[in-house]
Amino acid sequence: MAVDASTTPWAIGLGAMRGTARELLDAAQACLDTRPEDALRLAQHARVMARNDNDPPMEAEALYRVASIVYQGSDPGDAFGLALDARDLAARCGASMVEVWSLNLLALLHYDTSNYSEALRFGLAALDLHRVHRTEDNEEAEGNLLNTVAIVHHSLGDLDRALVTYEAALAINRGGARPALQATTLTNMAEIRMEWGDLWIAIGVIDEALGLAREHAPDLVPGLLCRLADCYVRMGVHGPAGAHLAEARVLLAAVGKGVVEPGETAWTLARTEGRLSALRGDDDAAITRYLEALDVATRIAKRDAILGSHADLAAAYKRLGRFEAALQHQEARYQLRDELLGEEADLRARTLQTAHDTAAARQQAEILRLRTGELETLVRGRTIDLEEAQIGAFERLVQFAERRGAGRDGHPEGVAELAADIAEELHEPAAFRQMLATAARLHDIGLIGLPDRVLRHDEADLDADDIALLRTHAQLGADLLSGSVAGPLQLAAEVALGHHERWDGGGYPAGASGLDIPLCARIVAVADAYDAAFRGTSTRAALTEIDAARLVWAGSGSRFEPRIVEAFLRVLGRRNPELARTLALVR
Repeated sequence: MAVDASTTPWAIGLGAMRGTARELLDAAQACLDTRPEDALRLAQHARVMARNDNDPPMEAEALYRVASIVYQGSDPGDAFGLALDARDLAARCGASMVEVWSLNLLALLHYDTSNYSEALRFGLAALDLHRVHRTEDNEEAEGNLLNTVAIVHHSLGDLDRALVTYEAALAINRGGARPALQATTLTNMAEIRMEWGDLWIAIGVIDEALGLAREHAPDLVPGLLCRLADCYVRMGVHGPAGAHLAEARVLLAAVGKGVVEPGETAWTLARTEGRLSALRGDDDAAITRYLEALDVATRIAKRDAILGSHADLAAAYKRLGRFEAALQHQEARYQLRDELLGEEADLRARTLQTAHDTAAARQQAEILRLRTGELETLVRGRTIDLEEAQIGAFERLVQFAERRGAGRDGHPEGVAELAADIAEELHEPAAFRQMLATAARLHDIGLIGLPDRVLRHDEADLDADDIALLRTHAQLGADLLSGSVAGPLQLAAEVALGHHERWDGGGYPAGASGLDIPLCARIVAVADAYDAAFRGTSTRAALTEIDAARLVWAGSGSRFEPRIVEAFLRVLGRRNPELARTLALVR
């Protein structure tokens, strides 16, 4: 689906600002498309000048511009930290629209790394803040913010909400100064209709987008023609599909002076032509077009397009009975898919780590600043707020990982409550119990970095490579949580790393044993095993309380510390007195 990130605060009514920094930012905007490196240097210089002039709003605007240029240069890690700094500076100095667009950029950065829950959070925050500070000068900007939110809903599979949000964006943008954005919104709406199979409605929406594009954004026309042709191919209508594809090819060749230059639209064109040939029963011609599409996708290094081309070729060769060729493309597809899943998980984890490191550094700097004066009470209050914000963000990630994987609603909370009760039964201090309850909720945060194919299967159903990949979640979780000065997060890092270690040394990732495993991890290991068995998963039936308790008791002395298992059984008996006698028999 199409994403628009080009709108900038100075284009939506922040108003002219005096000074050389403003002139530099205007110059950066003017050369952004043709000389992005010069644009970046100009924006960086504007930021320095604004700081020297003690002009925080201008500095925030310049910092946002730097982040935006870095983002367009495909460097999400650096852009993320810059966008966070721009947001915070804008919030402190009251530059509300800069804060809005910094939040929107953070949403896009999370979206690009498939952190859809965080993308939605930042996108909605940008939209809410804009509505508070909306004026006649910047009212139209709401359409772009709604587009960002709609795109995230679309990727999350919430198509109803995505369509409603696209329609709201379109209602604001109609008749505005950005008809190309209207065409993009209509295109995204058509994709939802195509996914639903509402092909006639999709055709009507694309026709409207095509009318806008022909007049205001001719570069969008070939892609829209290809989408229109794809609708007709899906309906089995040859004539209009062929006519639209022929026009798209002519337009692309005209741009390339007689040659269709490689690009995403060229790939879509070749692929749709292949589908039309397959519809006509000419699989040889279809293969020719699919090979062309594969070549284009490879040359532009668009790997999701490469995946699609391999899938098309495998299906076409299979229809022709050329099974060896079909198998080759299917194997290439699976290999690339695994690479993409691994890289996506790595990028997602690195982005989350950047967010965590930035928040931790900001927290430590704030504490140091406040401690220079007689503000100890304020220090404690601000520290608690920052800690709670960090913990809340991590808890949302855990919930997202659970929804992607086993589908165990309430599992993190169930483990936390049981772990705290076991710690109380062991007479641990109240402060430790409170921190343990927080830490236990984050025990499986490392799952956020794993691909869906691993998350959605029990370990018993995975092959050796996927089991090894699954077990990396302990170290990944500890890496995400480490480095924080917050006590609960320090404890959570220990829990994440150690909750799959075994009392007898047969666990992972380090093979620790006995008292070398931190107490917090030994407690959570018992709570996690019981709660997971009692709740079940999407692929494993839930056990009764007594059977889940028997499972834990069977691991006493091997998987779990016996003292903790005894405490766990006492807690369970106290929770449900009717089970107390049966639990006594279990022991």
